[in-house]
Amino acid sequence: MEVQALVLTQTLTQSLDGNRRFLNIEFSNGDQTMISIPPQTECPANSIVELHKKSALFSDAISYRYVQCNTYTNKH
Repeated sequence: MEVQALVLTQTLTQSLDGNRRFLNIEFSNGDQTMISIPPQTECPANSIVELHKKSALFSDAISYRYVQCNTYTNKH
């Protein structure tokens, strides 16, 4: 199932094995979570991120896989 969420913040971290990028996101129902995305992907605050939502078969666990980031800019 495809879902969308609002990007609240974007964080790029450096570690010994390379860079990692995380997004704090908020769903339309107000729930918030953090997801990891490819480190070369730029997805600034106020963007809409598209995710693939997957529910575990035998538990309540839900996972999200990054699909794409939609950045909307006002041209006023």
